[in-house]
Amino acid sequence: MIGKKKIIKMNRLSWLLLILLVILGISRIWSVEQKGSFSWTKCKESLFVHIISNKCTLREMYTDKENQIYH
Repeated sequence: MIGKKKIIKMNRLSWLLLILLVILGISRIWSVEQKGSFSWTKCKESLFVHIISNKCTLREMYTDKENQIYH
């Protein structure tokens, strides 16, 4: 028994779930790159503060010298 490697076999359902997760991950990354960030992610405040107070102070990376939002 010593020296034998344990081989993990995946059944069809496991392979299907793995493929769906990979497709979901790739599509999520692709959609974020195409659309850009959500508007609330550009704020210094948390999502909760943004929703409650409707206040948004832009992060430095989203502003240029004239304080305009990059699109």
